[in-house]
Amino acid sequence: MDVESASKPQVLNGWFTIMHSVVDAQLEPENGAYHLNALISVLCPEFQSFSQQFWIVCDACLGNPVRWAYGGIESGLQPDNATDALVRVFWGYVIKIARDISYHDNERQARLVDLIHALAHLVSAGDHLGNCGSDGMENIDPLKGSVPMGPFLSLEFDREEWINRTSFMARMMGRQLRSWKMFAIWELRSALEYPQSIPDGVDFHVGVVREWILHAGAELYRQRKEGVLTECEQRSTSPGPLYYGKADLCLERWAFWKERLLDLAKDASPELQKTAVSVVEHMNDIEDKAQGNLKKRSASAAFE
Repeated sequence: MDVESASKPQVLNGWFTIMHSVVDAQLEPENGAYHLNALISVLCPEFQSFSQQFWIVCDACLGNPVRWAYGGIESGLQPDNATDALVRVFWGYVIKIARDISYHDNERQARLVDLIHALAHLVSAGDHLGNCGSDGMENIDPLKGSVPMGPFLSLEFDREEWINRTSFMARMMGRQLRSWKMFAIWELRSALEYPQSIPDGVDFHVGVVREWILHAGAELYRQRKEGVLTECEQRSTSPGPLYYGKADLCLERWAFWKERLLDLAKDASPELQKTAVSVVEHMNDIEDKAQGNLKKRSASAAFE
């Protein structure tokens, strides 16, 4: 495709094609980022504007479960201008691809994150480490219909796609591309701090916890806060009904999550019990490394 003379539909299709080529290992992430960058410059002569909105729109799209669960960028928020609309299209493509890559597929998930990492530096957006907003996100649990924005509560979703998207977000946080601690707390709270009342819900909730902890657990633990919380922090990360400790992420909440995860898995399948044990042991490893303790701790005794 001749980049200079390409039409808008051709460029947008080119974005999607390049992303797939990178994910499918037909193109290296750095090369894919270079080609995406060239196509971006065609549609966005005001390149600085695209750069400024790169992460802002990322948080608006990926940081809002309504948009990635129920139609991506088409749901809700309207673009402020032409550049804003294009950035939303870009992240809409990313969301679609991320939802379609299995959380088991570490190579393809990693390649998509590598692409975003490389592109962020090309568009000079790499230094802005933001966070998703806190308004209206009290409990995120699609199994209970608990997603923000009431009109969407009755819509269906695909459990595996939800976990796939969670895996991508966790990997982005683990690479320190986004500071999504609050969103991680919301999902972990919904999975572990509420009574389990949905048939087959344990499998889904353990899957959500697994992805956050395995791919972003160390970064999440690094961002823990033991001191005094602001009113906003207290309100937006308040405990669920089963946890009586401090809000935000602290050692007390981290310990509760470990205990609750093993408790949840007690009546689950042997395979799920193994997953819960591996996640808790990973959490122990994260703690031990942070404290300089190199002795391995086992969590398997919980099922003996």
